[in-house]
Amino acid sequence: MLPLVILWVNGIAFIGFGVACFFDPTITAKLVGYGLNNADSVIEVRAMYGGVQTILGVFMVLGACSAAYKEAALLFVALVYSGLVIGRLYGLLMLATVTETMTETSIGSVAEEILTSPTIYTFSAASFEGFMACAGWLCFVFLRPEARLIQSD
Repeated sequence: MLPLVILWVNGIAFIGFGVACFFDPTITAKLVGYGLNNADSVIEVRAMYGGVQTILGVFMVLGACSAAYKEAALLFVALVYSGLVIGRLYGLLMLATVTETMTETSIGSVAEEILTSPTIYTFSAASFEGFMACAGWLCFVFLRPEARLIQSD
């Protein structure tokens, strides 16, 4: 049951956010706080946040609807969220590195920079993505037929 919930909820969320960003790329820009100051930037957001996220969601829903794609879709969820959380954590570490190289600072001030510079968006996203990565990996590992304790005939 949990694998289906993960696939449906994430599939619908990715499709919804993707379609919204496809038609209004400023949603992402406002959410994260960056500018869309030329045609290329608007097209990039439409393609990556709109087009790609919509198709990612479609694949998750396909996995929820078809046993043939379920295992692959769960692996996909685990990989996508792992990549997102690794990227965010690396970004936080690089923030500390940049802070250290720019000025001589103590460990306390570097930690303060990491905790106060990014907004709640980064910490919320990293927490959710970490949870989803773990859930995706658990579902993928335990869904595999060879991992089941009781084999069905």
